[in-house]
Amino acid sequence: MKLEKSNDARPRGLRQRWSEPTFHSYVIPLVRQLLEARELHGHADLRGMVMAADGAIDELTSANLFEVKMSDVDLSGALLATSMSSAKFLRVRFDNATLDRVLAKKAVFEACSFAGSKLTFQADDAVFNTCDMSSARFLGTGSLQEWGARRAKFTNCDLTDALFKRVEFRACEFDNCKFDGCVFERCDLRGAKFLGALPVLKDCTV
Repeated sequence: MKLEKSNDARPRGLRQRWSEPTFHSYVIPLVRQLLEARELHGHADLRGMVMAADGAIDELTSANLFEVKMSDVDLSGALLATSMSSAKFLRVRFDNATLDRVLAKKAVFEACSFAGSKLTFQADDAVFNTCDMSSARFLGTGSLQEWGARRAKFTNCDLTDALFKRVEFRACEFDNCKFDGCVFERCDLRGAKFLGALPVLKDCTV
C-alpha cells in the first residue's frame, strides 16, 4: 500500500508551529505517550518534529525512538538525529524529513513514505517493505563505511529519482524495486543484489 504524500511537508512552517500554544497543547500528550509507552498509533500529526537536534522542545532534546512501535503517524518535515534501532514503523510518513546521522539498525519500515527526504543513517539489517522513497537522498558525510547499511532488504520500494551518494550498501538486497531515474554515485555495493530492475551506477565499488 502506497501512502499519499502530505499536502504540505515544508519543514520551516511545520517546525515553527511546535512553539505555538494551541499546537503545543495538542502534541505534548502524544509525545509523552510515545516516550513513556514506546508506542503511538492512529493518525497522529507530528509533522515538523525535531528530536535530539537544535530546535527541539524540552521533552525531545535527548529523546530517542529506540524500539518504539508506531503506525499511521505523520512525521513529514521532521528532523531526527537519534536512534530508531529495532523500531517498527507501519504506514508512517517521513516525507521531506531529515534523518541526520540516525542509527536505524534492525528497524522495520512497512508501507512508509520517505518521499523527498534526506537520509544519513546507519541501517544494518533493516527492512524496508513497500516504501515510497522517490526523490529521497541517501548521503554520506565522510568514510563510505560510516553511513548506509549492510544486509538491509528493500522489497517493492519506489526509488524513482532517488540519489545514493558516498554511502555503503554492502550485502543489501533490492527486490522488485522501481529505479527510474535512480543513481548510485561513488557507493560501496559489494555483495549487493538487485532482483529485477537496475539503477544507474556511477563510480561504484561492486
